[in-house]
Amino acid sequence: MRKYPSLYYRSHPAHARKKRRGGFGIAEIMIATFIAAVAISLLLSMMVSMMQTNQTEQARSGVSDDMRRAMLYMTGDIREATYVYNGDQLTQTRPDVANLGSLTSYLPSFGANVQPILAFWKVENLPYDGIGSFPATSNAGCATLFSGNDPLINECQTTIIERRAYTLVVYTLSTNNSANAWDGESRIERYTLRKYTNLATLTRSPGYVDPVRDSGFDRWPFGAGNTNIQVNAAGMTNTRATLVDFVSRPQVFPLQSRNPPQCPTDILRNPDGTAVTNAAGQQIRTYVPSPYSDPAINATRVTPTSVNSFFACVMNDGGVIPGNQDVIVYLTGNAKGRPGIEKDSIIDPLQGRVAAKGIVGKSVPD
Repeated sequence: MRKYPSLYYRSHPAHARKKRRGGFGIAEIMIATFIAAVAISLLLSMMVSMMQTNQTEQARSGVSDDMRRAMLYMTGDIREATYVYNGDQLTQTRPDVANLGSLTSYLPSFGANVQPILAFWKVENLPYDGIGSFPATSNAGCATLFSGNDPLINECQTTIIERRAYTLVVYTLSTNNSANAWDGESRIERYTLRKYTNLATLTRSPGYVDPVRDSGFDRWPFGAGNTNIQVNAAGMTNTRATLVDFVSRPQVFPLQSRNPPQCPTDILRNPDGTAVTNAAGQQIRTYVPSPYSDPAINATRVTPTSVNSFFACVMNDGGVIPGNQDVIVYLTGNAKGRPGIEKDSIIDPLQGRVAAKGIVGKSVPD
């Protein structure tokens, strides 16, 4: 029986029945590859840029938070102050107290590239940090422990009653990083000179002078007759605790072409409105920059010129205005040195204002 080809074979020629081969040519593949590479490169670049931006913002935010915490700590510390030294008393001579010299002359040497910024006295509870014990629990115990030494007996009896002592606190700005232990340009450190190194034996810290019983806040460490009664000053320790890193280096604002913060420049006035003047007849400013000279004495230092990343403005009462000392603290951070930040990244300056609680040495209004 004769077989006939199917209709498919009759309607499609042989060359049309060959299997078609799909896909792209080499040129098309190369073009597609190039476009994909460009797109991926752009996406990666955008991703890296976003990651760097995020890292920078996180670093700046972290430094900003650190500055705020440091400011809160310092203002809280100053709030407990009994007496705050102004810039003249801290770094210049004290002409109102028989030219006794600056306070820094009687502090330990803090080393190179460390500058005292603000100093004040505050009261601390005894025993310090809740650690240690008193030499005795009664007057009789003091008399037995320090038999034959009346000054120590009296000090022991007073100590177990008052249970507190004055401590000198000094905040410094350090740019010393010889050991490469710090990433920031400068840091704030806190130095304390406590009354006792051993409360149980009433052992005094080297260089300590009681500012109330033996001396005075404004004339420390001099006693009666302008006699320096500081003992074993050479044995004073310069140990300091770091409060915060990544503080901007000194003179950061001139280098950044930005206006630095400055102390109020109003003239101090008596209750009757007349200007308060010093012994030389010069008008006295309301605030004295610390650690800077009083602009009424040295007009070239009205604003901070050598350190403006961390300084204070201490109210100068001129000895006539009663009340608490008002202190303004300025602090500026710099995120340079944080991961991903190699250039200056200045944080907006912070300002803290606080009134010290102490009114020792001030006149009492009628």
